[in-house]
Amino acid sequence: MAEQDDVRNLFICLSLSILTAGCAGEKPFDGLVASTSYSGTLLISTVATDPATGPGLASWWTKDGAFKATLRDLYPGGEWVSGSGFISPDKFVIAVEGVDRLELLNLSNSTSASITNVNLTATTLKHVAVNPADNSIYVAEANINTVEKFSVTGQRIGAPFLPTTSGGCVLANPWGVAVIPSTEQVVVISSAAAGRFSRYSKDGTCLNHVTAAPFNTGTPVAVAYHAPSNKLIVTFAGSHALIAVDPDGSNPTTIFLNSSIINTPRAIAADADGFLYVGSSGTDTIEKLYWSGTGSAVRAITGPLIGPGAFSQNPTSITVVP
Repeated sequence: MAEQDDVRNLFICLSLSILTAGCAGEKPFDGLVASTSYSGTLLISTVATDPATGPGLASWWTKDGAFKATLRDLYPGGEWVSGSGFISPDKFVIAVEGVDRLELLNLSNSTSASITNVNLTATTLKHVAVNPADNSIYVAEANINTVEKFSVTGQRIGAPFLPTTSGGCVLANPWGVAVIPSTEQVVVISSAAAGRFSRYSKDGTCLNHVTAAPFNTGTPVAVAYHAPSNKLIVTFAGSHALIAVDPDGSNPTTIFLNSSIINTPRAIAADADGFLYVGSSGTDTIEKLYWSGTGSAVRAITGPLIGPGAFSQNPTSITVVP
């Protein structure tokens, strides 16, 4: 199986060297973790400011908060992981800001392969989403107000896939990205001074665009699809709120607001059981909540799931492996 993975990844790199600006060879993880058990685990990325740990960490945890390994430690460089997703059956994809690239972290053989593309420009990359139907990858590019899409083999789809303006949708500092699995629709949260919600079909057509409250205040940042309720959960870094909306951005309901527990949330993920995993930058913690789909979300445990500490300092993304 490892030999098959090596051949497949070599093919990906060769393909990318033709289609893009290049693909670096595989290298070992910063912590060797070869494993066949992925389900029910978390990838957490941070922008650590502790000199002992450096500017960026990507670490692997169980959903109960047990540490598994450091997958990427980007110290002492100026790089950091801004977004992440899971590619079935055995890979994380991360967006690395500083050089602007994607990396595939192969859990089955503990190696990472770097993917660069001339269209992943020297701008701020933000969150990543993966479509589980075909493992295609969406990457938000904040400063140029676009969303790029790549196939699992690294081929660029669209030019870009979501431009700044598409029909009635206008991106402005796009940050959060999510895919609604049942429809393959793509939702983008813009985090400009007047934030907004944009929803697109799987082929990139603008379906609807919301600029009214609550999106135009409170600095919306991250978004996750909550399967039990068929809702989207949006984090608001300015107001510290978690707000649930319908897939078209309508019917907003605040489901959690307690700034002493969740403060400046910029990362969120949800699992199939209704649990929410939220990165709280203001408290340097990862919080685990439960939401039934009605009423308020509640803390799943008495304290933070992770932190405060280097592995939860200024969390930038959270990915749950189904």
